[in-house]
Amino acid sequence: MKSKKLEIDYLWSRQLILWGVNGQTKLGKSRILIAGAGAIGNEAAKNLTMLGIRKFTIVDYDKVEISNLSRMVFFDKSDAGKPKSKVLAKKLHKKYPHMEITAIQGKLENLPLEVYLDSNLIVSGLDNFASRFFLTSISRRYLIPLVDGGITGYQCRVQSYVP
Repeated sequence: MKSKKLEIDYLWSRQLILWGVNGQTKLGKSRILIAGAGAIGNEAAKNLTMLGIRKFTIVDYDKVEISNLSRMVFFDKSDAGKPKSKVLAKKLHKKYPHMEITAIQGKLENLPLEVYLDSNLIVSGLDNFASRFFLTSISRRYLIPLVDGGITGYQCRVQSYVP
């Protein structure tokens, strides 16, 4: 009888007890759209990467400002004036070279529909109500799960829509 070779990716081996090999494989094959590369986008990208998600599209129209540095773990002074999405993608890829990251500097409303349809999940960390509303409509129309977070001062709100 021929035995099967067991192959384990030790980078995420501790998580196998949570959701098993099949669950970890699903995470690795997921594609996440991160809308907003600011404070919430930085943390979401970091934590989802540490879970084993390898494919991201990061979208933001804004540039890094010095006032962002205290809240955004991947940005430093040398990044000031550079596009947030591209800086975040570059720094994530440097730390986690196995990642497949697409950075888009621009508005969500201008993205081709395929960007949304290729996503298994949308994570929103936007401070723009109109764009958040737009993402909610995309999520509902095309049945893409959405996790939306926002921060004002010391208050935070997180909501999710799972079709």
